[in-house]
Amino acid sequence: MTDQPYSSRDPIDGLRRSLTNTVGDLTRMQEAIDAQLTEVRTRTEELRTRRFEASADSRRAHAVVDGEGFLQELRIDPGSLRSSHPGQLGGEIVQAVSRTRAAASEENRKTFQGLMPAMFPAGGVS
Repeated sequence: MTDQPYSSRDPIDGLRRSLTNTVGDLTRMQEAIDAQLTEVRTRTEELRTRRFEASADSRRAHAVVDGEGFLQELRIDPGSLRSSHPGQLGGEIVQAVSRTRAAASEENRKTFQGLMPAMFPAGGVS
């Protein structure tokens, strides 16, 4: 009995090539994901160092948040503590903090939109 010559029509050969191609595709996808993850980490670290500031319309409350939207500083005009109704001043504080967080959020959207457009759409709607 003689061994049959190798044939390119061998089903095992076709399966082997298909698996090799699939492994190659998966390796390239993993490399792309790893590169994207590295970029996300880099951009996130850069945003953490950023500071955003805003004031209420009255300019009596001023807030500073970091790139993640965490409050870092809150300044209240000293005269406001003596002359304002607490409810009114509270609303001004909320307005200042909300504005700074909105600015941080918008900067995050812009920073990540090109990298992850599905999560950070160009129109700002998520």
